[in-house]
Amino acid sequence: MTDHNIDNFMKLVTNHKGPTDKESRSDQYYRKQYQKIMAGRVVNWNWAAFAGNTVWMLYRKMYMNAIVLPLCAIMYYLVLLLFIPSKEVFKAYEHLFVGAYILLFLCPFVLSGLFSNWLYVRHIHKKIDKGYHHGELENIDGMSSLLSVFIPFLGVISAAIIAFNDKRKVKRSLLGK
Repeated sequence: MTDHNIDNFMKLVTNHKGPTDKESRSDQYYRKQYQKIMAGRVVNWNWAAFAGNTVWMLYRKMYMNAIVLPLCAIMYYLVLLLFIPSKEVFKAYEHLFVGAYILLFLCPFVLSGLFSNWLYVRHIHKKIDKGYHHGELENIDGMSSLLSVFIPFLGVISAAIIAFNDKRKVKRSLLGK
């Protein structure tokens, strides 16, 4: 018996609101997308996933997809660079190479925009299969938990930059420059 239904899906997608809370626009969007995907429509456009594909996947806690997508894009670029012929051939067919670069640059964004909702539904179904929908889930906003990880990291980087910059200033003043 499968627990893949709209209620279990929405329980995991809605940031764990109470049953009396009003559905947000995001909740309504994912409810509609879930219904489309369950009806067999795999391709659905998602502007947020198109504009910030890796960040969107991190926000939705799809960590493996967020790692694989940029790695695939890097591999595409490397393959294209490896197959660039001599300068004379490149100059003769420059427009084709530029077009290929643009196509390869846009490819991960377009694929992310087209298939991210389907990937997200699959991701939530895996959580349902593991039983996440049965437990009491705490009310944690995805972005605040993401920021709680990155803000200390950014603080350490900023402190290192300031310390390095101050060290250079002290050396310069000691040398009389």
